[in-house]
Amino acid sequence: VRALYEGIVPHLVSRICFSGAGGFAHGRFTVSPRVRFLKRLRSSSSTVERGIVHTKHEPLCSRQYGRLHILCGESLCSEWAQVLKLGTTSLIVAMIDRGLIDTRPLFPRNALLAMNVFARDTTCTARVELAGGKKMSAVEIQRSLLDLVVQRLETDELPEWASALCGYWARALDVLEHEPEAASTAFDWAIKLELFRRHSGKRTVRANPVLCEIDYRFSELGGGGIFRALDEAGVLSHRVTEVGDPTGRELEPPRSGRARLRGQLIEFLQPCAHEYRGTWDRIVACERDEGVHLGDPFVQRIEDVGIGPIMRLW
Repeated sequence: VRALYEGIVPHLVSRICFSGAGGFAHGRFTVSPRVRFLKRLRSSSSTVERGIVHTKHEPLCSRQYGRLHILCGESLCSEWAQVLKLGTTSLIVAMIDRGLIDTRPLFPRNALLAMNVFARDTTCTARVELAGGKKMSAVEIQRSLLDLVVQRLETDELPEWASALCGYWARALDVLEHEPEAASTAFDWAIKLELFRRHSGKRTVRANPVLCEIDYRFSELGGGGIFRALDEAGVLSHRVTEVGDPTGRELEPPRSGRARLRGQLIEFLQPCAHEYRGTWDRIVACERDEGVHLGDPFVQRIEDVGIGPIMRLW
């Protein structure tokens, strides 16, 4: 577990170059507003003295499955940014877990300071000192990680989607390094920065009520969201072909996890006169504390979980 917590840090610190949500911190624009709330490298608290990673073991399923709780992530609108945030992290975690990658040469001398430097840098060129004395930018660290992943693509050790993801990863780093205009239509923070600059008429933007409202409404759900309006106007380039048609995603959970089953059970119990409560891994009858255990995060069928205790109260 310690190897995973430490091994993932170089990636989490530097991935904000494409996964930052953009916004304001202390009145100035920041690539990643979340960074201002992080106080430590690791922490056992998720409310005070937050760390980049949360180390308190609070599993949401059976103990046989570990949980990596990352506190530095942000919600995103861009498909490209979202796919990279989740996909690259998934690959790095899997490779660390299997002993296929050594990220120690990329570990910043001061990880929290490095993250703050990268969050302030809209040019993606600022370099920080690594533990070994070398200096690298966020994009350079990401490119080094990408190279380590690509070396394993020809083996059967990575998922089948890894090759396509690496293509999007490489393209993103090229855009961030050499094509700022393209970045301003692709990644959340860069799209916001362009909006702020156009509304303020200045290259260096400072927070004001108008820009803060734009920031607030950027990811708004429904018809009032600024990102959605820009997307529908055809001025953004954030779509990922492999993601497919987003229609219905909000209503149809994945087939490969317990979310679908949990929803089916809740729907099944709605007509029942008894009161139930649901958590990540349980749906129980309140008066008896009996119910269905969903400890396996990959369970898919009602027949596999045993609904006898609930049926007795039907």
